[in-house]
Amino acid sequence: MMNPIGLGLAVAATATFGFAATNGGPNGGGPDKAGSPVLDSLWQDGVKVSYKPGGGVTFSSEKGDYSLRLSGRVQARWHFTALDGALPDTNSFQARRARVKLDGNVWNDDISFMMQMEEAGGPSILDVLVNWRFWKNDDAFIALSLGLQKFRAGLQSDISSANLEFAERSSVSATFADNRATGALLYGGLGKAEGGHSFMWHVGAMNNDTAAGSGMLAWVANESNELNFTGGLIWAMEGTHGPTSLTEGDLAHSGKFEPVVGANYAILNDSFGGVDNEGSSINVYAQVKTGNGIAAQGEVFIRTDELQTGAPAQADSMGWYLQGSFTTAPGQGTQWGFGARIAMLTFDDPAMLSVGTSVPGSGPAFATFVQGDVTEFSGVINAYYHEHKLKSQLVVSHQSIDADAGFGADSDNVAVDVMATLSF
Repeated sequence: MMNPIGLGLAVAATATFGFAATNGGPNGGGPDKAGSPVLDSLWQDGVKVSYKPGGGVTFSSEKGDYSLRLSGRVQARWHFTALDGALPDTNSFQARRARVKLDGNVWNDDISFMMQMEEAGGPSILDVLVNWRFWKNDDAFIALSLGLQKFRAGLQSDISSANLEFAERSSVSATFADNRATGALLYGGLGKAEGGHSFMWHVGAMNNDTAAGSGMLAWVANESNELNFTGGLIWAMEGTHGPTSLTEGDLAHSGKFEPVVGANYAILNDSFGGVDNEGSSINVYAQVKTGNGIAAQGEVFIRTDELQTGAPAQADSMGWYLQGSFTTAPGQGTQWGFGARIAMLTFDDPAMLSVGTSVPGSGPAFATFVQGDVTEFSGVINAYYHEHKLKSQLVVSHQSIDADAGFGADSDNVAVDVMATLSF
């Protein structure tokens, strides 16, 4: 049996051969005289083939009862850090992301699937999920999603890494969110709007914590008989298909004022390595695009953890960020964008969380943190050649660690990132 990566390559090879052999072809109104055996055969069987730059190759039926799309993303990055104290500076190139995604629907457009593989740093599965939209009318729907997926942990963590204004998510998002989970998500939309639905809601149960800075990261199996639970609501004036469909920055210059407001709440019942943890997490966020190139967004996270040991230890933590940007009007050439961001984390107790971007090369935060404050300032210059689908980014970040007495030394660190993104 062919694995998903092999299937994707086979589909890509088939599409490439077909496109190369046609000159208008079956999907442009019928087989042409030059002939393309692959596409001619697909056309005769009622299969349409299309390609959208940045959106992948799609095979679909004329009725829309089934489809298969192959798409992907490559992000190449140069990362430099100047670290305070005894830690060594770093200077490194890396393939930050190299992803292949297969998604589509079968039998009808209410049953869909998605598989996403990460090839950078070695093959791994990021998402494996099945969606069933089991009820709908003109203004609302209810659906169930099962599998390994994003679990509505925060605004920036739900937005695709391809659609960010900065090379990396903020250290706040990377600490309190940004981790996928395995479980069941019941969600829906209410109120028809131009961009989807005015209101989106969700409730879910999952095995693991969605905080990338947490040590409770048993991705697949749940070690106890308790699950984590989550719920949330999002409102969008112009409508949305869900937080994962949002992008950062006002690249479109649509002339419309587009605010988005949302909140998430999670009940934590983690267990990892024989240690139980009970807690809760609150996330509140907002995003606005003015329609003339100005955009802003921010989030606040408040979290409590309590280890269930012989002497229970409680840890309270908080984080927030605020970012703003201006993007020039789209035209025939490069579209420029300029942005700034401030992010702050506060750990008032010996923390269950560490700075989520402490893994070398994964972002502007550099050290695992125990107790105190972390503040980061970042500035970015973006060059958009085809919006977020093809862009390059230059980010400079300064991180200040203010450690509580007895919990490490204060330090100031600087990072420079240059990253190019190509979605295909």
